[in-house]
Amino acid sequence: MTDQKIFESYKKKAEEKCIPLQASLELTSKCNHTCLHCYVDKNIGPDLSLEQWKVILDKLRKAGTLYIIFLGGEALIHPDFFKIVEYAHQLDFHTSLITNAFLIESQEYANKLEKVGLNNITISLYSTKEKIHDEMTGMHGSYKRIIKAIEYLKNTKINIGINTLLTKNNIADYFSVCEFAINYKLDFNSDPVVTCDLLGKQCNLSLRPSKAQLEKHFKDKCNKWPESIPKPSLVDLDAAICNVAKTKCAVNYKGELLPCVEIREVVGNLLVEDFQSIWKSDRANMWRLLKNKDIKNLFNDSIDGFLDVCPGMGLNEMHDALMIPEYMKMLAQVQKKVREECLQSYSLPFKGLSMLPLLKDQDEVIVNFSKKDVEVGDIVLIRLDKELVVHRLIQIGQRNILKGDRSLHFDEISLTDILGTVEGLIRNQKEYRWGARGHIIKKYIAYCSHKTQRGYPAAIRRFFYLIIFLLVQFSSLFFVSDNPSTNKNRI
Repeated sequence: MTDQKIFESYKKKAEEKCIPLQASLELTSKCNHTCLHCYVDKNIGPDLSLEQWKVILDKLRKAGTLYIIFLGGEALIHPDFFKIVEYAHQLDFHTSLITNAFLIESQEYANKLEKVGLNNITISLYSTKEKIHDEMTGMHGSYKRIIKAIEYLKNTKINIGINTLLTKNNIADYFSVCEFAINYKLDFNSDPVVTCDLLGKQCNLSLRPSKAQLEKHFKDKCNKWPESIPKPSLVDLDAAICNVAKTKCAVNYKGELLPCVEIREVVGNLLVEDFQSIWKSDRANMWRLLKNKDIKNLFNDSIDGFLDVCPGMGLNEMHDALMIPEYMKMLAQVQKKVREECLQSYSLPFKGLSMLPLLKDQDEVIVNFSKKDVEVGDIVLIRLDKELVVHRLIQIGQRNILKGDRSLHFDEISLTDILGTVEGLIRNQKEYRWGARGHIIKKYIAYCSHKTQRGYPAAIRRFFYLIIFLLVQFSSLFFVSDNPSTNKNRI
């Protein structure tokens, strides 16, 4: 059994037994930025001490927690941040940090983060345009500080990621931030949902992208990366809404235990109570018993599969954990619409490697992204790293493993790697489909694919055969002409 399978098996058991594998620790709600979109209630009171956080970490370790995420506010502001992370590392926690990186202003500081045992760091970058980023953070110079911080962190072994919250002010810069992350070899994640402030004022919700902006964003993503077409999930009405109070929890800056970082309803205080007594209480159990069928305003149609249902968001924004905010419903409708449009066959510029010599870089392939029930002989489009690969399937294994004629960098591909089926090509503004005469074209493509294995095209092989045949014929004539007895009979 692979490590991944072992982890998935452990994760499933943890969910069944409600073991909080991940805990988010809000070391402080203080921050050195004044982001317009921030949802955190700014705390002017004292933060917990190092010893108090040690007590909390000990209880989480005993409860079975493996992953700790430090956040705020700005977690780096806490005066004992390094000592807290170091203690968590000593307890064998995997540690992560979400930060604006403003305080990482030297190589020594970055090295210290590595030395105390920090594993991952996620930096909030909102745009590659300095003005837009600084306006969103409310801190002049924050963009330049992030770039410097990333350069310092690249010299450590800490895994670095970028997270971009998409608002109406920066959604157009999504691709430039993504390219920035790719160029720096950083993990990248984005979120189109501005979270309602925890006080329920909702003043930051005006920053959410408009419907038109979201439609353009998702369409542009699909055109650039076909595999990013929104996919609905199967809604099991009897299943739990999410893993709240199961495999994750959160602790705020007062030491209070929360069902998750989104749900701000306190279920106990770890400074004065035992973890298990809180975790098994009716207050905590109430959250983990919530099921999809309890949601009050589901569409009850195909849009439900696109909904991202969050009880915490419903509680903060709608004052009801079982209500879905209107923005989330609109977002689901946008994703469904974009999916339907993208699943239609359309032409896609082919720039990449191909197992089929028939295709050239100047061609466009006509792709049907909706067909997933592939068969032997189908021509499929696959993304391999940064390139598109056109592949002909010659075998479908028992484990849904598909094998092609000749591998470029791999021997096997899974069904999930397939972006769609190639139904034809466009060359010099002329369209060729595997339609009425598709069998002929498909055989030709299959034949072209096979020729790469044999080494020579059929025409060349036939030419060789012709030369050999002629040599044999001329050789027989030559031998006949030199035979005296034969010449005699011909007189």
